Amino acid sequence: MDTLSSNNQSATKILEEDIKKISSILVDINSVAQQTKLLSFNASLEAARVGNKASGFSVVASEMQKLANQTKQLTQDIHENIESINEQTIKVLESSTSTNNKINASKENLESLLVSYKKLLETANSLNDEATILKDVN
Repeated sequence: MDTLSSNNQSATKILEEDIKKISSILVDINSVAQQTKLLSFNASLEAARVGNKASGFSVVASEMQKLANQTKQLTQDIHENIESINEQTIKVLESSTSTNNKINASKENLESLLVSYKKLLETANSLNDEATILKDVN
């Protein structure tokens, strides 16, 4: 039981660390999306400055803007899901710790009960021996 609980706690901690790594990657992806958005804005300004000759460039800049916005939204959605997973992971870890504590307390109670039972058995054997001696005396 102790091994299972310990393994569960270890796995949960590893999961929590992996979630933090993914969150860090999402921050980087969001940064790339922001840079892409800025680049598309600059491209739009250049296309507007050049005029009709750069109308195709303006379309590309607009599409880059859309992709940057979609990327930002998707990373935000993933981040929210990861936060939810992280919260549940913490709950599992807390529950696992609580369960482990209860198992340890039950184990201690059982050991105490076993000691009491052995004492009771010794007392019963002693009384039986004394009863046999008294019976033999009478």
